[in-house]
Amino acid sequence: MSFVNQRTREIFQTASTDVTDSSLVIGRDEQNSAQRALRKTLAGLNTPPTDQQLFQGLDALDDNASDGRDTVSISGRVTAALYGRAMDELLRQSLEADDEIHYWLEVERSRYRTMRFLLQTFPLRIQRLTTTFVSSLRHRNIPLTLSTLRVGSIRRLFPTTQHPSELLVAAFPHLGIHHSSFFPDSPLSLTRDECRLRRKNLEAIRNDRALRLGLLAMASHDLEYSLSHTCSQTEIDQHTQLLRLALNVHQGVAGGVSSPKPQRKVFDELDECKLIHNEDMSLLRRPSWIMRSWPRLLLVPPATYLFLRYVYNSRESVKQYVHDAVETMRSFWQSWVLEPIRGIILTVRTGGDDGLRVISKDALKADMESLERMTFDLGKEKLGFTQAQLDAIHDQIQQGDLSSVLRVYEEDIKSPIRSAMTGTLIRSLLIQVQKVKVDVDFALSGIDKLLRSQELTFGFVGVAPALAVVYLSFGWLIDFWRGGRGRGKFGGKRQRRRVWNGMRRIEKLLISPPTPEDTSSQYLALFSIFTAISDPGARKMVSNRDYNAESVQGGVVIDRDGMEGGSTLSPLTNGLLLLSSTQLRTFAEAYLRSSNFRDEFLEDVRDLEDSRLSVGQKRLVLERMWRSWGRMLGWDNLAEV
Repeated sequence: MSFVNQRTREIFQTASTDVTDSSLVIGRDEQNSAQRALRKTLAGLNTPPTDQQLFQGLDALDDNASDGRDTVSISGRVTAALYGRAMDELLRQSLEADDEIHYWLEVERSRYRTMRFLLQTFPLRIQRLTTTFVSSLRHRNIPLTLSTLRVGSIRRLFPTTQHPSELLVAAFPHLGIHHSSFFPDSPLSLTRDECRLRRKNLEAIRNDRALRLGLLAMASHDLEYSLSHTCSQTEIDQHTQLLRLALNVHQGVAGGVSSPKPQRKVFDELDECKLIHNEDMSLLRRPSWIMRSWPRLLLVPPATYLFLRYVYNSRESVKQYVHDAVETMRSFWQSWVLEPIRGIILTVRTGGDDGLRVISKDALKADMESLERMTFDLGKEKLGFTQAQLDAIHDQIQQGDLSSVLRVYEEDIKSPIRSAMTGTLIRSLLIQVQKVKVDVDFALSGIDKLLRSQELTFGFVGVAPALAVVYLSFGWLIDFWRGGRGRGKFGGKRQRRRVWNGMRRIEKLLISPPTPEDTSSQYLALFSIFTAISDPGARKMVSNRDYNAESVQGGVVIDRDGMEGGSTLSPLTNGLLLLSSTQLRTFAEAYLRSSNFRDEFLEDVRDLEDSRLSVGQKRLVLERMWRSWGRMLGWDNLAEV
């Protein structure tokens, strides 16, 4: 729902209670057919009407010229519906002008886009040059020959003085309007200057439409107050006069309030407003699609033909390249993605017992039992251990204690040759070798347990690079597909950047409001009518504003207390803010549908559009939006946007 629809619905909701009550009172007093027809028409205008219901209300007003209560109620609701249509049309015109401003600003900023625009409009400039050249020759009665096409002849026919020549003006028409004196410059600079002039003219058109939109939006609160209370036909006529003058401020309104059927004439003035806007925009819009696309349409077919011919001539190499690329991707997918994932699943299912091991499960146990038997036999056969000492050997071996064997070894090395020949030196050495083997097995067993406990971690570490490559590749493809179609995350980078620009523009409007450049008598008359219809009670209800013809033209309208924090916006600032907030609303409705914060974002937008909030309060709302949505939409880092 746009701001205009929401505002119109609020007006009719405020007025609907009085409609129901008055219908009941009149229904008890008068029962003639005319009154029943009026009440039926009035019931149809209880909500924002369709065009058919609106024309029925106008027909009812034409048939009943009296100032009865029903007639005034119908007239007020018809005026409210016309307010909505007028604001909707002015908002559409403002959005169109703003969109064209954005286009020319992008062309002006980028050297590449400026060159592309110069190339796109090159045939049109050549056509204007040719027409001007031929017309000038005919005007001077000079025959068209080959000699007149020489550079020297052209320079003599079209000399360049302090002002641009006719040919240069034909190629760059803005020179004849914009420059009082001429300085030679490059075609690129002249093209950029042309884009800048178009943008400035469009900004003037946008500000004009935004001023009238903001004025009607502010006056709608006074109309809402009038409809919610007992109002006279004179008040409705004043609103109608304001509406007609806002639609055609430069032409004025013929006939004034006393003209017959002023509300029906609003439709004609709406059509006239559209025609005037199309005339104003005709020379300022971006080039047509054909003009913008002719270089591409001219170059793409031969380039495609050459590319396809090259591919066909090199079809064997291309097939081999494609085959190698497919095999590489298949091998990568099988060996580096699927196989490691299968290994991880197998590890999770079996606990890692079926994998490769540093040492087998029974190796340590077998070596330990062998060491125990060797030590037991040595103690029994050579050392004469008692049964109690032999029983203690098992516990000593389990604890790694070979002190009894070492004592024998210490005695044997005192006479190593004799002990080697007849003693136990060889057996004690072999027992120590077996002890070293047991120690090595024990260390390997610890390492094996550590590795098996981290086998799942190693599996994930091994497959992580491959999964990262797959994730980045698919992410790039998705971003390329969606981003290229303008439907990336939250509308893509381009849409989020435009919303960022809209937020920045709203903040600039609230900090340093603009002032109207046009202070003609028509605007003064418009402001005077607006001041006249601003009822004190309505001002108190809406935002306690203190209007006058001078303050309305400024940036803000200060309250009676003089505090800036309690000030409200001027019509121009309010219209530009509504324009930017409409762009925020359109973004939210189009690109935040699947998000879980769309309603909250739209609630903040409605707070910005609320005329009852002061400038200071709207700054707080804007600060809340930066804080709440800046990081999520990438506003806090323009480089990412």
